[in-house]
Amino acid sequence: FRSLRLMKELEEAREIMESASQHDFLTGIPNRSKFMEDLETTIASGKPCTIMMIDIDDFKHINDNYGHTAGDDALRELAHRLKQMQSQILTPYRFAGDEFILLIRSEQKKIVEKTAYECRNLFSKSFVLAGTEMKVCGSIGISSYPRDAQDAEQLIINADDAMYEVKKSGKNNFAFYHAQNEK
Repeated sequence: FRSLRLMKELEEAREIMESASQHDFLTGIPNRSKFMEDLETTIASGKPCTIMMIDIDDFKHINDNYGHTAGDDALRELAHRLKQMQSQILTPYRFAGDEFILLIRSEQKKIVEKTAYECRNLFSKSFVLAGTEMKVCGSIGISSYPRDAQDAEQLIINADDAMYEVKKSGKNNFAFYHAQNEK
């Protein structure tokens, strides 16, 4: 009986550790490591998918002018809003710093466009940062497998390139990756 209880406790501890290694401690959503695992699995299975890279515009300005507490609040709030979008085909992840990434297990134009508009609308409502209501904006880059890339690394690079096109052309919008974006 005692060894059964010990085995159960060890299994629970292992599950907690595994969950911690795959989730971002600040936002509670899956992290970059879990994203890479899920994306590689999806691509290896040959299933079409789309990723959306979301970067908070002028995040450094938030941290510099309102403090890191405000920056953390922005990250947590965006993660919370992204989590509301989660479905059987959509999973949000914290990718790095102020970057989030969505894995959409589809490349259907209607689904992807609807999701892109929903992501842009996440920024329409003010954020409360360190007790102050503020307008926060985001730039979003979109890339699909197998149309835009044949592997995870290139898919991420392409979404990142599309996101930087948005940043260069005024921010607070989304863009699809197009091969002509390449220099």
